[in-house]
Amino acid sequence: MRFLLLLLLIILVVPYLLRLLFPWLLRYMGKRIQRSFEENNRTKAAGNTIKRTPPKRKKIDKNVGEYVEYEEIRDK
Repeated sequence: MRFLLLLLLIILVVPYLLRLLFPWLLRYMGKRIQRSFEENNRTKAAGNTIKRTPPKRKKIDKNVGEYVEYEEIRDK
């Protein structure tokens, strides 16, 4: 009898508690993730770790033929 009462209590109470605690848990985890992203962005900006690559030049093979650079003109 004691086992059945305990089982019934668990079956009824645990889902109710989860329904109450789950939204709080999601908000808490969301705030933690947001805080960690903000900290990572601050450290990257403070450390000047942004690297820029020089612009790439067009490679032209001399054996292919003549290279002609042109602009496209639109008709009105």
